[in-house]
Amino acid sequence: MTRLVHIVAFTLALFAGAFALAQSQPQLATTLRTIPPAQGIVARNGMVVAQEQRAARIGVEILDRGGNAVDAAVAVGFAMAVTYPRAGNLGGGGFMVIHLADGRNTSIDYRETAPAAATKDMFLDAQGNPDAKKSRDSGLAVGVPGTVAGLALAAKEYGSGKLSLADLIAPAIDLAEKGFPVEDDLADSLPQSRDRLKRWPSSQNIFFNGDQPMQEGDRLIQFDLADTLRAIAEGGPSGFYEGHVAEAIARAVREAGGVALIEMLNILEGYDLGKLGRGDEALHYTIEAMRRAYADRAVYMGDPDRV
Repeated sequence: MTRLVHIVAFTLALFAGAFALAQSQPQLATTLRTIPPAQGIVARNGMVVAQEQRAARIGVEILDRGGNAVDAAVAVGFAMAVTYPRAGNLGGGGFMVIHLADGRNTSIDYRETAPAAATKDMFLDAQGNPDAKKSRDSGLAVGVPGTVAGLALAAKEYGSGKLSLADLIAPAIDLAEKGFPVEDDLADSLPQSRDRLKRWPSSQNIFFNGDQPMQEGDRLIQFDLADTLRAIAEGGPSGFYEGHVAEAIARAVREAGGVALIEMLNILEGYDLGKLGRGDEALHYTIEAMRRAYADRAVYMGDPDRV
């Protein structure tokens, strides 16, 4: 028997979005200088509310195909990874609060978890003071994403059963491959994030036209994201947390700066490697620093929820 599920709240990454049962209202243009008075909306069958209108429409389509509210929420979540990249992304996490038709309430916590190499002091500078750049603009700031696992779990446990995970991801893949015009919030946020996006060739190649961020009317196409979404559609969460996708993510984070590297450098700071040149003694110190850093990582570092 199909379980009807109503979802009351749902959060993706850094954005708190709400899904309720009524009908969707188009997103107001972010360039409006005044906010019109709030109006109540009542719908007979269902509603999908999201920060980005294309993603919200996908949720409505899922309801039209016989899916329930959780199916719609999952489809919208994956779609927002494409259409609302500054918050609704696969690299984040969130919460889902669900009200079941039988009156029960439940929730899913799929916020990011700290990586195995995390320490309580990794966001401090040499003087022990908080370093905002480390916590915002480096590989140290990256947690283990929970979005994919959380959305997949929601679909499995509370979805209608009429649509597979692949069915729910398919609209997002289509959007990523075919692209869509930059407008509304995306058109406003890309110029604001210009300096941060330009730091990384991977993001510049996607979100820039030449030396400038994409502007309103430009078409955003994300082939790599489409490939990642397809891997999830075909393999479930394992398509994201294992195999080539996971390896690529881990490699990128390491290249952006990891905590083990900091320990190695702190150890080597006590030795004048310049005077030692490239001889055996310098190599010996470097190897021993690496051995101790990785040994410490294996013994001491981990997420407090698990270690």
